[in-house]
Amino acid sequence: MLTATLAFQEALHQVIAHAQEKLPVTLHERLARAAALVEAGEVFMDEDGVHAQVRSSDGATWYTPNASCQCKDFQYQAPEGWCAHRLAVALYRRATELMSQSAVAPTDMSPSTFRSPPCPPTRLRASWRLSVAIL
Repeated sequence: MLTATLAFQEALHQVIAHAQEKLPVTLHERLARAAALVEAGEVFMDEDGVHAQVRSSDGATWYTPNASCQCKDFQYQAPEGWCAHRLAVALYRRATELMSQSAVAPTDMSPSTFRSPPCPPTRLRASWRLSVAIL
C-alpha cells in the first residue's frame, strides 16, 4: 500500500481543525491569530530543533515563545500561558510532524496523541505542558 505525505498547508489545516475541536472557546481567537502567523511564514525554528522565534503581526517585534513568551498576553491574560505566539509554534510543530506521517488520519485521536510532539529538525522546545488536549 502506498502512502502519501501531506504538504505543509494541508497538514496545517488539519491541525488547526483538530485544535479548534479540542481547545476551549477562550483560546479560539488566539488560535486564529496563531494560524495567521504560521500561514504568513512568521514562525522560525532554530537549527537546534528545540527553540523558535515568532515575528509578531506588526512585523517589527520578535518573540521567543518556548516555555514562556515575552508578550503581554502571555504574562497577564493567556489561559495557561497559551498566547498566540506559543500556539503558533505548537501548530507549526504539529503540522511538521503530521507531514512526515501518512495522509491517512491517525486512528488514535485521544488527547495524549496531541500533547507533546517530538521536535522537528527545525527549531522549538517541548518544555511546555498543556492540561487541555490540543495539537
